[in-house]
Amino acid sequence: MLPALLLLLSPLVVARPTPKAAADPLDPSLATTVNFQGDSFVNHGLVAFGEFPADELDQFGDTIGGIGSAAALQRGSWKRRWDGSYEAVILAQPDRGHNEDGAATVDYPARHHRFHLSLSPYYDASNQTLDDGADSLELEYIDSVKYKERGGKETTGLDPLFVRKADGHWPDLPVSDRDRISLDSEGIAVDPRDGTYWTASASQYGPLIYHVARDGTILSAVSPPKSLLPLRDGNLNFTATTEGDSGRTSNQGFEGLTASHDGNALFAILQSATLQDSAKPETADANTRLVRFDISDAHDVKITGHWVVQLPVSDKNKTRATSDLLFLDDHTFLTLSRDGDGNGDSDQESSKKGADLIDISAATNLLDTQYSDSPDSLAPNGTLLPSITPAAYQQFVDYLDPVNLARFGLHNGEPLDDGLISAKWESLILAPALDDKNPDDYILITISDNDYITTNGHSIGQPYNDSYGRDVKIQIMAFRLTLPNVDGKKLKQYLGI
Repeated sequence: MLPALLLLLSPLVVARPTPKAAADPLDPSLATTVNFQGDSFVNHGLVAFGEFPADELDQFGDTIGGIGSAAALQRGSWKRRWDGSYEAVILAQPDRGHNEDGAATVDYPARHHRFHLSLSPYYDASNQTLDDGADSLELEYIDSVKYKERGGKETTGLDPLFVRKADGHWPDLPVSDRDRISLDSEGIAVDPRDGTYWTASASQYGPLIYHVARDGTILSAVSPPKSLLPLRDGNLNFTATTEGDSGRTSNQGFEGLTASHDGNALFAILQSATLQDSAKPETADANTRLVRFDISDAHDVKITGHWVVQLPVSDKNKTRATSDLLFLDDHTFLTLSRDGDGNGDSDQESSKKGADLIDISAATNLLDTQYSDSPDSLAPNGTLLPSITPAAYQQFVDYLDPVNLARFGLHNGEPLDDGLISAKWESLILAPALDDKNPDDYILITISDNDYITTNGHSIGQPYNDSYGRDVKIQIMAFRLTLPNVDGKKLKQYLGI
């Protein structure tokens, strides 16, 4: 009787079932390897996919859209669960609000949203339905923070028709007719030292970088090299309605922003070449610029590096512009290069979407040259001068791989349905796989920008029905990668793990 009595008194231990995703090893048939700058980088394939509704509202009553424009992990939130799944809090920063082509800009205050992420990797090679595939990754909205100046004046998405002149440590700023800072937020990086944020107001109204407190207060602003500032007749021309003579091309500013893992540097990349480095027509604009900012003293930011990156070009001489930048080490990055075809565009067949490797270690540093301090062209008629060495470039993670898409019920090209891959992917997030057997493995999360396209939208108090005629859900994908050059310890410290 004693053994039976002891059994009754002992705490009940129940064996928890291990999900298939956690038990399965990585399928080697899904892996692709590229050799780059002496290292082997492995893409183990798409391991998770999710969707977010196109018509959900934030706490201010506005449609949650465009969240793929920029995203980052909240420090201390990335965790691996007992079953091999992951959870985190994602900071997602939309751009300037709902605008249809040719329509006027709207008075949409810049902001970031927080979402709870749940990710259950699927490592099997067999195909799933879209519904089953989308169960592997879920986003749940938490809350939002609007960006504002000291004193509470909110920012705006309206076109900056005016320039607020430099004052003290503040550079010239793009402002609307009501003297409110115009923001088109396209990049976000968390400062690990104090939890503040750096954001790039890029495509339309930059290229500038803003330092933002956790409550959304803009603390300072940073100007780029003079050669990137948009000039018209020798004067600053931040407006997106007319093209300038030199500097960033309209709608092609700092599209990508990333921080070094020690928090002492920011790197920003233009979406495509400056006006002075482009040819007409606008297809020869592949020679874009990457800039390093020393932020070790946030009150005295300095430009410490400036390089050329040559972006991929299609068979039809179309530049595959970059949409984000992700730090791997002091000279190596991932950049998101793509076309604009897919769900949300009139052309459903895409030919390029992916995360590619770049290395600036042997590239020419343009710092303190005429190509940094003046609008002199380094690529006359779009052809790079032979005296300038661009960054090394290697295509790596292919979003359009049909085998991986089919595993999650997705496809490229017709029909136009929820399984069609999104047209615009604009953010990259990196987190450690936290796998002791594979310490160099990481999870790469990427999010689409759906341009707020919905038939049931709300923007600054007004309903709208986008002319696209159907809801375009926000899509999220996750890949598992082996990245031998990433210092895992430093990344964990940066992420607060």
